[in-house]
Formats: sequence, C-alpha cells, structure tokens
Amino acid sequence: MPISQAPRFNVEMFRTEHRHSRYEVEVDGGLPFDEVLKPGFWAHVGQQLRPRDFIEVWPKDNSWMAELRVIEAGPMFAKVALITKKQLEAKADDPLEVEPLQNGKFRVRRGPDIMKDGFASRKDAQRWIDDYAAGAKAA
Repeated sequence: MPISQAPRFNVEMFRTEHRHSRYEVEVDGGLPFDEVLKPGFWAHVGQQLRPRDFIEVWPKDNSWMAELRVIEAGPMFAKVALITKKQLEAKADDPLEVEPLQNGKFRVRRGPDIMKDGFASRKDAQRWIDDYAAGAKAA
C-alpha cells in the first residue's frame, strides 16, 4: 500500500528528554533487591520523580544492575516497575552456552560474559566447550 493511502492515526511524537528524566542510584550491596521495588524506598525523592522517569539501580560492588520505570510518584512514595535486572558477574558454576549471532556465526557465553566468538557452526562452538571443560578438569 502506498504511503499516501496508509490510514492516518492520531499520533503525538516528542523528544524523550523533554518528557522524562533518567536517574542513577547506588545502593548498599547488602540491601535486598525487593526493597527498591517498594514505594516507601523512594520516599526521600518521591516529589522529584515523575511518571515515565527511568531509574538505574546499581549496588556498590557493580555485581548487577536494574532498570526501573516510575509509574506514579508523589510526596513520600514512588511506585516503580522493573524493566530489566541483569547479573554482571559470571559465576564459575554458570553453564557455558552456545548462542547464534545475526551474521550466521556462533559464540560461547557464560552468564553475561562472552567466552569466545566467531565460530562458523554450532558444532564448532560445542567442540570448543568440550575442550574447555576437559582442560578445566585436567587442571
């Protein structure tokens, strides 16, 4: 269908920096993550926040990061929704996984870490994992 015949919708478009803010918060590593999802956790900054604002939450040890979106805010509270939470440290017991790439190649990951990439086939990547595991057992 030509663009001139496409249905017209009532759409408003805005530059995002005029619509919401982005904040970064560093928390104590011992703080249970569920605490940052509670409205009362944000009581000290509730008046500063607006709906649609983003909040990046990082522990002091940088072992994970979370992205939150403010749903509602006011004096002494802010309701937030979890968008993403990622572990940033691979653990030694995390499994090695083969992951396809968009260019048709494959790579091996352990958690968020890329161990090796550029494999021509899944079989080559799996062979590398087998060799890696054998070397780890021998050590």
